Amino acid sequence: MKDLYDRVEIVITTRGPEGAVLDKKGEKMLIPSVPAREVLDPTGAGDAFRGGLLKGLSMDLPWEIACQMGVVAAAYAVEQHGTQEHEVNWDSFCSRYESNFGAILC
Repeated sequence: MKDLYDRVEIVITTRGPEGAVLDKKGEKMLIPSVPAREVLDPTGAGDAFRGGLLKGLSMDLPWEIACQMGVVAAAYAVEQHGTQEHEVNWDSFCSRYESNFGAILC
C-alpha cells in the first residue's frame, strides 16, 4: 500500500452493502451504504458509485460528500435489473441523500 500512497492522495474501496472506505494517506473513513429498497441486481453498482462520486467532485464538494453521493447512486442501481435501466431525477436523489446523511445537498 505504501507504493500506492507514494503515487496518489486518495484511495476509495467500495464494499458493496458495507458501503465504501475513503482512505486519505492512511486516514480511513467508512461511508455507510444506503439501504436498497429491494436488491434486484448488483450489476452496475460500482459504475453508479463512480458516477455519483464524479458528480460530487464536479460540484467541488469534499471527498466525503462525493463518496456519499456515490453510495446513493449505487443504491438506485441495485434496485433495477440491468446496468442502464435506472432513472433518477435530481430532486429524488437529493431527497434520498438527505434522508440518509442528514446534510442538505441541494
